[in-house]
Amino acid sequence: MNHIKFTQAFGHSITALFIGIVLTACGVGGGSAQAPGLAHFSSVVGGCVRDNVTGLMWEVKTADDGLRGWDQTYTNYDSAASEQKIDSATNVLSKPTQDEIDAPTNSVGFKNAVNATNLCGFNDWRLPTLEELQSIVNNGVTSPGPTIDATWFPNTKPLEFWSSSPLVVSPPPHIVYPYFAWGIFFRDGLVVSNLRSSNNHVRLVRTDQ
Repeated sequence: MNHIKFTQAFGHSITALFIGIVLTACGVGGGSAQAPGLAHFSSVVGGCVRDNVTGLMWEVKTADDGLRGWDQTYTNYDSAASEQKIDSATNVLSKPTQDEIDAPTNSVGFKNAVNATNLCGFNDWRLPTLEELQSIVNNGVTSPGPTIDATWFPNTKPLEFWSSSPLVVSPPPHIVYPYFAWGIFFRDGLVVSNLRSSNNHVRLVRTDQ
């Protein structure tokens, strides 16, 4: 994680505000209320899990080195129009190229590759928002995790998973730092932020109809 680089680039006042939003975000509990008599999760043929509480369908990782292998990590660029890259030595910002966005080592490239396989019969897979990713955190699992229901989400590394949510500093005026994105550290279930150029895991989701 790159909290130190954030400090070096923007100074202590911004870092303090950044830490504050991390703590605020961490206070939002993972998981959703479960209706009486309703099984929280159910399996979907093809390697997916349906969350019957939130209505989301999740990708399940595989224990191999294939497309959805549990060791695979990705950068997280998603816009060629936004300065999502930062040089750690000079702090110079730049925009990723479309080739970098579509690369198989980037989250969007991975999403596109999975959609091309029609995973579990669907091709509308996407990165989850931070709130969606929080919904599968299992706070009953203690560190070193993974803080997730391993029965339904096997082959999960106790490491950081990307969300599609950019880092926004609150309260107003809201400042967006496009070269950072939120994620969940599944060692302890905490919300973290990282440079989009960092390599982290991705678990895709779709809204089940």
